[in-house]
Order: sequence, then C-alpha cells, then structure tokens
Amino acid sequence: MQTRLNQFLMEFLRIPSEITREKEFCDHLENRFKNNAPYLESYRLNHNLVLRTSPRPQNPTLGWFGHIDTVVAQEDQPPHETEDFIHGCGSSDMKSGLAVMTALLEDRELIEKTPINFVFVFYEQEEGDYEQNGLQPVLEKYAWLQEIELAFALEPTNNTVQNGCVGGLHARLNFQGKRAHSARPWEGENAIHKAGQMLVELGKKERIPVEFKGLTFYEVINATLAQGGQVRNAIPDTFMLNLNYRFAPGKDIPAAKQEVLDFVANRASVEFIDESPSGPCYTDNPWLQKFLEKTGLPQVAKQAWTDVARLALFEIPAVNFGPGDTKQAHQRNEIIAKAALHKNYEYFVQFLKSLQT
Repeated sequence: MQTRLNQFLMEFLRIPSEITREKEFCDHLENRFKNNAPYLESYRLNHNLVLRTSPRPQNPTLGWFGHIDTVVAQEDQPPHETEDFIHGCGSSDMKSGLAVMTALLEDRELIEKTPINFVFVFYEQEEGDYEQNGLQPVLEKYAWLQEIELAFALEPTNNTVQNGCVGGLHARLNFQGKRAHSARPWEGENAIHKAGQMLVELGKKERIPVEFKGLTFYEVINATLAQGGQVRNAIPDTFMLNLNYRFAPGKDIPAAKQEVLDFVANRASVEFIDESPSGPCYTDNPWLQKFLEKTGLPQVAKQAWTDVARLALFEIPAVNFGPGDTKQAHQRNEIIAKAALHKNYEYFVQFLKSLQT
C-alpha cells in the first residue's frame, strides 16, 4: 500500500489543477473512480465530485473532504520522487490528502466491513476567494451531507488533529494624497508617506494568543499587498494596502471588522473585499473522541482558515487532519515526506478497523 500511495500521489501531481483550471483533474478522478470504485454512488457538480456508499439508516455517517485545486505554481517544478520525499506543486497542499482518500475509497473490503456510511467530497476553488469556493454549491445541493456526524478535512496538518480554524478578513485600505512633481513635493501630498505610521505600527504588532475550548489560537494582522504611484518622478496621489486580519473562533465577522476599523482610525478608506468566518472547535464530538482514543494523536488549534468553518455553517462538525506539511503549503519546490503520507493512511485504517469489532 505504501507503494500504491506514492503512485497515487505522483499520478495526481502529473495533472496540473491550478485554481480555476480543475476540469482535467476532476475528469480524471471521475473516470478513475467509475472503474475502481463502482460500488460507490457518484455525483458530479461542476468540477466537484461526491461519492458515497448506499445509505444505511442504521449506520452513522463520516466524511472525508479534500480540495482538488492548487495554488499557481511559482516555477517549473516537475513532479518527481526521491528516496524519502515526493516533490511537486500540491504535494503537501493537498494532493497527498487526495491520495489518502483515494486509497480508502478504493478499498472495497474496508468499505464493506466498516459499519458506517462513507462520504468522500472532492471540490474545486478552495485556494481563492471565499465566495467562489466550490464546496458551497455542493453543500447547498446535497442536503444529505448534513447527516455527517464527523468530517475530516485532509488539509496539511503534519498528522496532528487540528480543531477549529481562524477566520480571515481582507480589507483594501486607500490612502489619498495630491499629485505633484517630485522635484517640488511641497506642492503635493505623498499618499505613500501617509501610510508610513500605520506600517510602523503593523511591524511592531505582536501575535495575540486566544484560548478557545482549551486550544490556543493566535490573532494577527498584516499588510500583504501594496500598490502606489504611477511614474518615478511624480508624488503619488493614491496608495493601497491590503490588510489581512486572522481572528480566533468565538469572534464573528462584524466584531472582526470593527477591530480593523478601530485600528485604521479613519487614516484611510476601508473596503472589505473577502470575509471568511472562523471555525468552531468540536473537542467534545464523540466520533472525534473515538478517533483520538484509537490513534493516540494530539489535538491542537488550526492556525489558518479551512473549510471546517464552511461545513460548520451547514451543521457538519469537522476537524482538519492530513498528511501534508503546513510549512510546505504554497511554497516553491513543494514536497511531502513519504512517511507522513503513509502514516496518515495508516491512522485512518487503524480507526476504521477498530469500528469493525
């Protein structure tokens, strides 16, 4: 199985699926599963694929979720293997998780012997704006997904169970000045310079720890994009900063927005352009407790946004648990350790086999 997992991941890495270009990869998965897992019901919506066992009302339902898109490759990084690692765009985030899902759903004996209803969801456009995410229409169309009693999002977690997730806001800050010749700056007002004090304040900001249900999250705010000026010899009359705020579970979007507005304090106009809610922590979920008991895994906070927050809006409890390395997500020359890939699969099999007795 270790060799097969490596092969699955290499197969997936050879098919590019950068965000908004997922069709070829989704087609590949659909055709593969029709041949290798005909015992599962299959549903296709846009470039999203949902598979499940025929529902048995007496059985609980568990789900596995993975996005099929990757970020745009930063440079030519052809997939390849070394002795201990697999290299390629999406290897950690999160085609390794898709390889694990594939190994599980194509194991007919495991599926048929485990007394649960299995659901597997492969979806598009997770790496972009919240509103364009492909999981939303899937959750809206297939109401029976709300029967899931625990879902695993196979995001990179270094094989730790990461509960909840921080929420995120992106705000476009516009500083206004007055254009002038750069030889006579006193005749204008430099919009870039007006942002200077705020940038100094941002550089001095420390992360803020927030305890939520026994887990520690960190709230952070950073400038992530900047744009200003048109020509080299003119005082710029506009300057834009993208401000990204990550906030802990327990804080809603209106409260997070107000904190951004309080920080800006009318020094620039503010336009909120992307809003993602934080994800609740399901530390008391009985199925999670069983999973932790059988695997002996630790439970920590998820210091990033994931679709566990979106699943929560549809009353689907979910945690993050995947083989990928969090430090490799969105990196150049992305890699994953083969041992981490194999171990993630083994944890799931260990858990599922414990349910068979």
